[in-house]
Amino acid sequence: MANSYDLSKKAKDDLRGIWDYSEDRWGEQQADVYYRDIFKTIERLVSGELKGRKADVRAGYLKYPVGRHFLYFTKVEGRINIVRVLHQRMEVTRHL
Repeated sequence: MANSYDLSKKAKDDLRGIWDYSEDRWGEQQADVYYRDIFKTIERLVSGELKGRKADVRAGYLKYPVGRHFLYFTKVEGRINIVRVLHQRMEVTRHL
C-alpha cells in the first residue's frame, strides 16, 4: 500500500485544464464535483482500496479511469506519482 502521492507539474496543469473546461462547459459546481471525484480516486489508490492496471505506454506505468479521464501513475517506494490526467480520447503515447 502506498503512503502518499505526488502530482507532476504536467498532472497539475492537466487538473487545472480539466477544472477550467468543466467550469466553462457545465458550471463551477459541477467542475468542483468532478475535481473532487478525481482526488477521491487518487486517495483510494493511495489507500490500496483501488488498484491501477498496467498501462502499456511506458514500463512501470499504471492507469485508472475516473470519469472521462485516466490517471497515469507510477508507484515507487510507497508513493504514488501521478504523471498525467488525460482524457480518454487523447492519444496517450503523444502525451506521456
